[in-house]
Amino acid sequence: MGCGEWPANSRWTPGRCIALGAALADAAGRLEPSPEVVMGMDTRESGPWLAAQVAGGLSEHGARPRFAGVTTTPGVAYLTRTGAFVPALMISASHNPYRDNGIKIFSHSGYKLPDEQEQAIEREIFALLEAGVEPAPVPLAADPGLDRIT
Repeated sequence: MGCGEWPANSRWTPGRCIALGAALADAAGRLEPSPEVVMGMDTRESGPWLAAQVAGGLSEHGARPRFAGVTTTPGVAYLTRTGAFVPALMISASHNPYRDNGIKIFSHSGYKLPDEQEQAIEREIFALLEAGVEPAPVPLAADPGLDRIT
């Protein structure tokens, strides 16, 4: 599945992915100018597509996506906590079926965002969707500088 192909059985549409990236970039930009966001994924086939779409939203709104490639959720949390990343996200369905792939967001501490921050990002996603967002995926390759967890 290429980065431009939307998996029809996914709840994640191109617009939702772009809006998530944009909202996350805006939130990170309020904490640090030109933020970097580390991204990782599990092995599900929808991971590269989701990552490319979210990276498009991040890039369009001034954040630099750094892609760790296939890794674990604790690995992304570690990179976030030990690197210069404001937020991070992990694309994973955990124990759920592949079609339920989701996105977990972490703060710089390596832990889940506080509820208030999650709700603010969610409100911005809905506002961006209402305003209309154009999908603009960014092709990604795993960043070899992030290979600190193997």
